[in-house]
Amino acid sequence: MTREKIHHLKWNTGEGKIHTVFAREIKGDGKGPVLVLIGGEHGIELAGPAGIDLVCRGLLGSKFAGTVLAVPSIAPCNIKYRNHTFGQPRGQGYTYEMPYNTWAKWPGKRGGDPSERLCRLIWDEVVSRGDVVFNFHAWSRNSAGCLFTNDRLPGMKELALSYGSVFNDLHDTHGVECLHALLLKKGRRAALVEMQGQWRVEPDSLERVKNGIYNVMATLGMIRRPLALPRPQFKLTGEVTVTAPCAGLFIPLKAVEQPVRKDELVGY
Repeated sequence: MTREKIHHLKWNTGEGKIHTVFAREIKGDGKGPVLVLIGGEHGIELAGPAGIDLVCRGLLGSKFAGTVLAVPSIAPCNIKYRNHTFGQPRGQGYTYEMPYNTWAKWPGKRGGDPSERLCRLIWDEVVSRGDVVFNFHAWSRNSAGCLFTNDRLPGMKELALSYGSVFNDLHDTHGVECLHALLLKKGRRAALVEMQGQWRVEPDSLERVKNGIYNVMATLGMIRRPLALPRPQFKLTGEVTVTAPCAGLFIPLKAVEQPVRKDELVGY
């Protein structure tokens, strides 16, 4: 019989404000690993938090082994800062308007700035308990999703590919300041998942998050479920930056993740 506990984590920003961050802990009816699911670091990711919530709801009353420890939205107060405009001012950072961006703050500091305090709280109460950590982010709807990890850790390649992302970077070189890279450096299994759709929930992305988490749980032996994997899956071996030959708008002739032939026109 599954058991659920809602943790009300109190985040003192150090600015005279205390926010509540909700963590869901769902224990299965058998022993097994602790899978940590985190979403919403920037506040622009919606498919991750929504998919995590759907999985948690689906696990209630079902049989599985181990524990799922989930923080669907790590910085809920960032959601109100979502930028719905086409772009942002020149020279401003990617999420300059997000006051509590945790991306480069891990593992945090108890007496640091608000974001560092938040990271330390989540690190101590959630991340430190995990055997495997998946962190969900989002690119634009015109970008393909991708999973980032490093397959040098035993078992991480199998976990990464079982998630079911079409594109997989198994030699990730993110800086150690972000959560999954820091955990990988410490020898702990972790992955960053970039989904399509900032500021909105794309149905395909939502389904991928849900199925991907179930796939990972099945690979970890937490549930019995056939894997739902896309065909084909690609392992990235490098990065090529493509720049536009002139200023203007790009009109794509190909859908995201659709294969193209050499020298084929992809847009104008």
